[in-house]
Amino acid sequence: MRGRGQGRPFLARTRGGRGGRNVAFAVALAGFFCVFLGPVYGLRPAAAEVLLPENAPECLILAAFLGKAPPADCRTRAAFGAIERNPPSHKMTFRGQPGTAVGFPVKFQINSDRLTAGARQYLDIIGRTMQQLPPDYGFSLAGHTDASGPRDFNQELSRRRAESVRRYLSEQGGIGAGRLQSAGFGPDDPIDPGAPYDPNNRRVTFFVHAGTVAR
Repeated sequence: MRGRGQGRPFLARTRGGRGGRNVAFAVALAGFFCVFLGPVYGLRPAAAEVLLPENAPECLILAAFLGKAPPADCRTRAAFGAIERNPPSHKMTFRGQPGTAVGFPVKFQINSDRLTAGARQYLDIIGRTMQQLPPDYGFSLAGHTDASGPRDFNQELSRRRAESVRRYLSEQGGIGAGRLQSAGFGPDDPIDPGAPYDPNNRRVTFFVHAGTVAR
């Protein structure tokens, strides 16, 4: 179950001695500026989606939600795993307003909308980070699958999984239900159109909408 756009590794892991390490460092540095400083200086399209690893620290999640560079003490941890992709083909709005797209590899039981124990722990971190944002921020949750299995099944599964995340964040994370909405897009928005069966397509994208919820 996987879920368009081309991904660019934030840190290229190359081989081949010193030359390879130099290339990796250069790519990592360029990636940092594109992914995190880009929105500040207009170097990255605001609608691009940043995909975070499942071990992302709160400081990195918060920076991605805000479209800003992470603080200095977070940058070392932030230099591994983040990927930037082209704008998602399905852009959710909240009360007519677009938002910043951040993707998370939320894990579920096979062919189910039941969250794994690891996913619940990850959502606890995400929920704490969401609590740090102003109360007028709304969130749209888009569920995605890979292309394995029947399309209709994947479409419904992605909807139920996004709803499962919405419900968990509301009931366990303390995020007001009026700040959350969810939808599923099945396999129609893979990270890389050339790899529709890639397990990394199984994710939930958070669209963060500033100033959309009445205080």
